[in-house]
Amino acid sequence: MNEYAHIADAIKREVKMSDAARYYVLTFNRAGFAVCPFHSEKTPSFKIHNNKGHCFGCGYDNDVIGFTQDLFKLDFLGALRKLNADFGLALPIDRKPTLREQRDAEKRRREILAERAKAEAEQAAYDALYGSLWGKYARLDKQRREYSPQSADDDFNPLYVEAVKNISDIEYRIDVLL
Repeated sequence: MNEYAHIADAIKREVKMSDAARYYVLTFNRAGFAVCPFHSEKTPSFKIHNNKGHCFGCGYDNDVIGFTQDLFKLDFLGALRKLNADFGLALPIDRKPTLREQRDAEKRRREILAERAKAEAEQAAYDALYGSLWGKYARLDKQRREYSPQSADDDFNPLYVEAVKNISDIEYRIDVLL
């Protein structure tokens, strides 16, 4: 077994591909796509799935260590060192870490976990709001279609009035979230 395999495994456990991609270069849209750093493109086609980066445009596919190697043109050990330093992991790649390095690494690890938790909570809130708005829109659209007056002499059903009155506001709110 490679002498650095245990360090590589530790890095893959500690550093999510999405964290490294954001830290180094990428900005993801709401659909989770970014512009690929490995080829020229205008439309985002790089996505993270199962802790690996994949580009649907050029076919690039790699984990966090390979991504760092390719992005910075480093060898395997250089990528391990860079990830170790940038994410404050204090893994003993070339020597035993000092107590200060261990404390700093633990602090950085807690910060990363807090950032992840915050991002996940924000995404969950966004998804809940988006789903709720689409549910309201569907209900109002159904009411508008089912209770619309069939002739000019018909009285307006209160459900139809509610739908007509509120549906444009719901459409606006959905558009704002996109």
